[in-house]
Amino acid sequence: LKFTFPKPGFLEGVKSRGKPILRMTNVEFGYPGCSKPTVTGVSLVCSLASRVAVIGPNGAGKSTIIKLLIGQYKPDKGEVWKHPNMRIAYVAQHAFFHLEKHQDMTPNEYIQWRYAGGEDKESLTKATKLITEEELAKMKAAKEIETPDGMFEKRVLEEIIGRRKSKNGYEYEVKWVNLPADKNTWFERDKLCEMGFTKLVARMDEREALRLGTSG
Repeated sequence: LKFTFPKPGFLEGVKSRGKPILRMTNVEFGYPGCSKPTVTGVSLVCSLASRVAVIGPNGAGKSTIIKLLIGQYKPDKGEVWKHPNMRIAYVAQHAFFHLEKHQDMTPNEYIQWRYAGGEDKESLTKATKLITEEELAKMKAAKEIETPDGMFEKRVLEEIIGRRKSKNGYEYEVKWVNLPADKNTWFERDKLCEMGFTKLVARMDEREALRLGTSG
């Protein structure tokens, strides 16, 4: 059996093949009902130059680590980080993992359904993408925003509609409920995450990564 990996293409924001694009730091994860974690103390760094094989005996946690990397599982401890413009392709151990709910579709219909609207619908079912009721309530709460004229207003976020480069990374355009487009506000990533919009930011990053990956 032979695997051939294509040469990595251009990744916006990454100028060196040795720069980290994927990182796990002291990750721990256990399945519900288990008396001890399946994996613990996992740390790794990958770059564009990386070629990695995960090996080990059955039950060692190989598939669990991969699912943590792609965001299908959320770590109990530690951090999983990926570059905001990075796209991840995943072929599941079980061939029909993604297809079992779409057996009435042709391959063409499935691909069109999955990527319609500029984002990957399958990715929205991952544990790291699902928005909990607590997170939803926090997102719907009014935020006090300083306007360009120095005034303060309470506004409710409707959606994140755009992204642009900034000096320190990226800024994100926020559309507010019941306000016209000229009232939109640009925020740095860290500020939006502080306000409770981490998963919406990640969703915009993924949409932009898909756009950048198909525009060339």
